[in-house]
Amino acid sequence: MQPLRRTFLLAGLALAASCAHPDPLGSVFGGGTTSPPPPPPPPAPGPTFSTDDLMGDWVGQLIPDSELRSPRNFYLRFASDQLTESADSRGNEWRLDNSDRTFTFAASGALQVEMAQVLGTNSMSLTGQMDESLSVITGTWTWIGPDNFPVTGSFELIRSSGPDMYDVAGLEGNWRGPGANPFDRTQILDLNLDATGTVVDGTMIRTDLGTVRRTYSAGAATFTFFDSAIGRMENVVLTADGGVPAGIGGGETSTFTYLLVDPDYTLIGGPGVDSQFGSGVVTLERQPAGGGE
Repeated sequence: MQPLRRTFLLAGLALAASCAHPDPLGSVFGGGTTSPPPPPPPPAPGPTFSTDDLMGDWVGQLIPDSELRSPRNFYLRFASDQLTESADSRGNEWRLDNSDRTFTFAASGALQVEMAQVLGTNSMSLTGQMDESLSVITGTWTWIGPDNFPVTGSFELIRSSGPDMYDVAGLEGNWRGPGANPFDRTQILDLNLDATGTVVDGTMIRTDLGTVRRTYSAGAATFTFFDSAIGRMENVVLTADGGVPAGIGGGETSTFTYLLVDPDYTLIGGPGVDSQFGSGVVTLERQPAGGGE
């Protein structure tokens, strides 16, 4: 019996050895066990914003969704935890004396602004997000005017650096665009300015005939900043020295109540009153060198 017992003993040892050393391919085919991968690290916490980060002046443009509408220069002014003032280059202003202005600013940097004039229908809503550098706010806007038709678009506002934000030397060059009154009577204004903001020469052109209606000589107006932190000029008077047809002998004036300039000096716009055509809004775009007519 001894040889048979020895045979069973050797077989048992062989089986035990095979269990102690599993097939290395077993893990590939599901016969082995593997540890689960470690969980991904949690995302880094974002910055926490406070109302203090919003205080100051913000300048830029409102870009309409419709290509049929022109961009508007725009600014917001925050001070003492309040939204104290805002305006666009279409002649819409929201001030302490004529409007209600509210805003919320979340710790995430999300901004919501609501502004409405007390009299009439003239409201602006903005929804935006401040970037981590605390220097740019981007978002969307909706404006509702007297016709109750909403106009929508996007915006980018940058933090003003203060009184050194705008320099009148940036106005040097040729500026051209329409001036229109509430009755859609439109004239084209074409002005050349020097580095001091003074008119070198210019014309007012009839849109229906393309002929010159007025001429402007050197010194016809000087464009200077009333508030260089927001690119705002006030009460600029442009005086013609000659006109067509005969009988308009010059002296006609266009008085711009205020004008706004964008940070890149590409557009000048604002409301005013013309001695011949009444109240209206002007929008002047910078022309390429030699692009004026």
